[in-house]
Amino acid sequence: KILRVLVSEQGRPIQREHLAFLGLTARNTNVRTIDVHINSLRTKLGGLGDRIKTLRGRGYMLVTD
Repeated sequence: KILRVLVSEQGRPIQREHLAFLGLTARNTNVRTIDVHINSLRTKLGGLGDRIKTLRGRGYMLVTD
């Protein structure tokens, strides 16, 4: 779900809280969990994982070249 949101909002910063609201289940709503999920996505995507950028104080963004 998180990757789907990043792709649909490509090039726009998305706050961690918004990603948590859209991507996490009710039993696991800690926004810090998003950081773990993003790290996992980066690992699974291999070289393409570098396209998920962390914007300090703003959230995450998927960039294209």
